[in-house]
Amino acid sequence: MARFIIRHRVSDYDRWKKAYAAHGAVRAQNGFKKSVVHRYVDDPNHLIILFDVDDVEKAKTFAADPALAQKMKEAGVIDEPKFFYLDDGETFPN
Repeated sequence: MARFIIRHRVSDYDRWKKAYAAHGAVRAQNGFKKSVVHRYVDDPNHLIILFDVDDVEKAKTFAADPALAQKMKEAGVIDEPKFFYLDDGETFPN
């Protein structure tokens, strides 16, 4: 399973979180699986979201959709999101 990562800032985490939760069905329809939201320790409105995705190309199409940009704006995203696409990765012992 590949990974998709978004990094962005929001004006208000609680506002963003409600919008994010409401958009879950759309993410699922686009092959997004489990997600984990991380908040910067020194700036809790600066987020990194990690997703498991079935198909990287489908994730790229989703990320490029103007409807997603509009939803992010409505949710309070206040900077240009950064998108990262990763392969399965390789596990190493500590």
